Amino acid sequence: MNRAFQILLVCGSLLIFASCATQSEFTCLYDHYFPKRTEYVQGIHRRGYDRWMFGNPPPKLDSTRYNYLYQAFHGDAASFHSFLHHPDRDVAGEPGESWHYDCLLLLIRLGDSRFSELLARETTEARMAVGYAIDPQVDWTLHQFPKTRAMYSYRYVRKPT
Repeated sequence: MNRAFQILLVCGSLLIFASCATQSEFTCLYDHYFPKRTEYVQGIHRRGYDRWMFGNPPPKLDSTRYNYLYQAFHGDAASFHSFLHHPDRDVAGEPGESWHYDCLLLLIRLGDSRFSELLARETTEARMAVGYAIDPQVDWTLHQFPKTRAMYSYRYVRKPT
């Protein structure tokens, strides 16, 4: 690598870091993993999360995953446990896929320390399901969640292109 390119790379990295430092860590990660202006599935989930997670709580009429997700998002440990064991976790198709995105949302909302603390209380099966859900979604070259990643053994390996 030539010297000018190295300097440019370092300056670019510092600018990215500085932009995140001016926002909360959650907001920076939320914008990265669930961008507002995209038509891909992450953008669709973002629009839903913006409506559901930041407003009034859903009615407690049933035990839907969304109710557990909302309560866990706002720090309730019992709801975190219920969310992780919701039947949608093991459903093929959209419900299971959404559960995977919801896991990532909880990780970035609760942060590595709190998320891993709650995850440590769970069964091996639940920890492995979470690993399977979040490991492919996290850009490990940019973001590290070492305490959470230590809770499971699954590692997603990208296929060479």
